[in-house]
Amino acid sequence: MSQTVIELSVPLKDGGNEITALKLRRPTVRDLLVMDGVQGDLHKTVRMIAQLADLPPDVIEQMDVKDFEKASTAVADFLG
Repeated sequence: MSQTVIELSVPLKDGGNEITALKLRRPTVRDLLVMDGVQGDLHKTVRMIAQLADLPPDVIEQMDVKDFEKASTAVADFLG
């Protein structure tokens, strides 16, 4: 399965780990079904990025806005 790598301008923290890049895998129908139960576009985007990067949503919530925009664009590109 292909993936997209997003280099972060501001690293994230996941526990004691520093994350300098997100590796987003291509979404599956299962991912879309999970999103179906999430309310609000921003919450859906956070949850989808978290799912595709295999990270908890609270880590994604720490993202710099510019990095979030890059990740959001990558997700939108996956979905066409």
